[in-house]
Amino acid sequence: MLTEIDGFSLRISGELPALVTFHRDEPGVVAAVTGFLSSAGCNIATLNLHRQGRGENAAMVIELDDREVEGLQEEVSGTHPAIFRVIAIPGGGSG
Repeated sequence: MLTEIDGFSLRISGELPALVTFHRDEPGVVAAVTGFLSSAGCNIATLNLHRQGRGENAAMVIELDDREVEGLQEEVSGTHPAIFRVIAIPGGGSG
């Protein structure tokens, strides 16, 4: 289990493929990313949000069912101007 990235306390099981976005805490980020994933045929298994404070930096952890996440970073990054980094973590478990 991964519990921290770049000073953010996160919880990533490692069993499923995951995307982690780092962004400013602004309206519309979650909707933009989840809308893109839906249109790409991705099913979200878990989604958790973490922020340093209102309007400050935030992180979103999205674990996906049966989907390879490599190559999605650039597309997810372009879904909202508040997103400044996206990390893809391949799943290691059976899901």
